[in-house]
Amino acid sequence: MAVGKQVAEFTFKFTSLTYTATENERTVQGNCEGTVKLGGEASPACGTLTTHEKPGATSGKCG
Repeated sequence: MAVGKQVAEFTFKFTSLTYTATENERTVQGNCEGTVKLGGEASPACGTLTTHEKPGATSGKCG
């Protein structure tokens, strides 16, 4: 793995955001699309980011 060297470039825009809440949890889901550039060649890309928040939480992990 390269250290200190740029290996990719990403450009994304969110196309939608959805917020839901229950008594025990809040969730935000964002859909995005854009481009990723690897080795000088750009390709279309899309993805989804989802966050979950539980009341009283002070830390968590990504996974």
